[in-house]
Order: sequence, then structure tokens, then C-alpha cells
Amino acid sequence: MKKILLLVVGAIVLVVAAVLSTLAFVKATNPELSAVEPPAPVVEEPVAEEEQAVDEEEPADETANEDVVEEGQFDPNNAIYQDFHPSFVVNITDGDRNRYLALDVTAVGYSQRDIDALRTHMPAIRNDLITLFSSKDASTLRTSEGKEALRQEALEVIRRVMEQKYGAPAIQEVYFSKFVIQ
Repeated sequence: MKKILLLVVGAIVLVVAAVLSTLAFVKATNPELSAVEPPAPVVEEPVAEEEQAVDEEEPADETANEDVVEEGQFDPNNAIYQDFHPSFVVNITDGDRNRYLALDVTAVGYSQRDIDALRTHMPAIRNDLITLFSSKDASTLRTSEGKEALRQEALEVIRRVMEQKYGAPAIQEVYFSKFVIQ
């Protein structure tokens, strides 16, 4: 009886050790699972009354709003990349078989205001992108032409939703940073 009890306790200890070592390994190799430190508190320093008076006297320059980007005036050095999280994983067809398509999508905008609007409308955009991705056939997506056509269609979907919800297309490019058919 003692031998059975020792074997059961030993097996439990081994299982617990295996689980803990696996969790430690996964956490060490995946930085997204690591603990995130909270941001440092923002401390506002009081502004002297003389500095406030100087600020109030300066006329506002309406052309100084750097967040507004005119259509066709995009500076590639000011590109802001926004990843779509989580990854897209959808079912696609491959003749008479079903396959999975896993995608990581990144959108490019040129103003923080446009990226903020993209984040705001992300659920509607994700919905339409899932519909687009799941409507595709694996044989088409295996070619570079098929991938490029899907990238252009994804850009059109994002711009259409942004136009409807935000009033401007806002996004200039879309990239796939992961593309797996399984």
C-alpha cells in the first residue's frame, strides 16, 4: 500500500513539475505573455501665471495641425503602422476539402487621428475582412498574384468601412506579415 501511495505522489509531483517548467518556457519565449509594467504616473507641474499669459497672447496658427494629412500628400517617413490583433484565422475551401487561412494584417496611415479612427472601427473592419478572407479558395491564394489581389481587396474593404464610419478612407496601405494556408 505504501508503494502505491509513493508512486501516486511521485507521479503527481512529476506532472506539476512538467506543467510549471512548460509555463516558464512558454512565458520566456513569448514576450506578449510577460508581465507588462504599468506606465509611470504623469505628474503635471504647475505653470507660472506669466507663462500662461504669454501662451494666451500668441495667435493660434490653424495650419499648424500636423494630424491633418491632405489627400495625395503622404510622407513615407511619417507612416504609422497598426497591427490587427488577434490574427485572422478563417476556413477556406480547396476543391472538396476545407483548409485554414491564418493571416496577420497591418494597416498604414499617416496621421494619428486616422489610426485612432481605425482602432475605433476595428470590429466592423474585422467583420468585413473575415467575410472577405473566408470567401477565398486556397488554390487562388497559393499564387503571388492571388495574395496580391487579396491584399488589394483587403485595402478596399478597410477604406470602404472607414469612409462609411469615419468619413474618409484614412488608410493608404495594407500588408500581410503572416500568411499561412494549412
